[in-house]
Amino acid sequence: MRYMNNATSRRPQPLLILTPSHETEIQSALLCCRDHGVELRIRSGGHDYEGLSYFSSSANVQLDLESETAWVQAGARLGELYYAIAKQSTRYKQGSPLEVLLDNTEIQRAKFKAKSDFVTEPIPESGFEGMWEIAMEEDKPIVILEPFGGRMSRIHESYTPFPHRKGYLYNIQYLVKWEGDGVEEEQRHLKWMNKLYNYMEPYVSKSPRAAYLNYRDLDLGTNSVDGKTSFSEASVWGAKYFKGNFKRLSETKSKFDPGNFFRYEQSIPPLFHK
Repeated sequence: MRYMNNATSRRPQPLLILTPSHETEIQSALLCCRDHGVELRIRSGGHDYEGLSYFSSSANVQLDLESETAWVQAGARLGELYYAIAKQSTRYKQGSPLEVLLDNTEIQRAKFKAKSDFVTEPIPESGFEGMWEIAMEEDKPIVILEPFGGRMSRIHESYTPFPHRKGYLYNIQYLVKWEGDGVEEEQRHLKWMNKLYNYMEPYVSKSPRAAYLNYRDLDLGTNSVDGKTSFSEASVWGAKYFKGNFKRLSETKSKFDPGNFFRYEQSIPPLFHK
């Protein structure tokens, strides 16, 4: 689970974790949360850069030793992969002495922060040179350029919620990882990330400066804790992810969840609150 209990964690700890034994218990849980004002999170595959979704207990890893293949589903944790391998591994055979366990190293849980951009005009060589200089200031910088075009350009931006299609050259993901603990260590890496992100502003999309939802970034803005964020307030970050589709998504939210019961830090608010 992603409930990290340390000084640098920004995620709140859960009041409880409920695992229904029957689908009828789901409705009871929802009604209970609604009646007592408890904010709800639904466990999922866990692929969220800001830790806003939580892991399910589904079997995400399947190993076939005969064909020497592994099927690792989206959302699988490294721990699940290691455990699946260990269950079928012959490294420590039956009867091995306890001393073999001394040959062991602790697996550190790496921390990371990511941001994203979309590029519509070629970045000049001088722009990349400046980006490179800033990247060299960090211990483990990662900058990924993901090219667009082809079939994506032939699909209208309003066809699906994802609007970044025609006219976009590529997406950029900025990523920094670190293993140290403490607020000072975290702030050092976050300061570097913000420096790189601010430097890239002249070279990326504008009005809005677009972002990729799968590289979620809470620095762009969040909903209010009481769940009463207006459409205009949420548009600060919503337009970056969805552009003009954000209003349509908000209208859909108004139709099916006008009271905004299902919400989180960057959930889509209803266009009109009930």
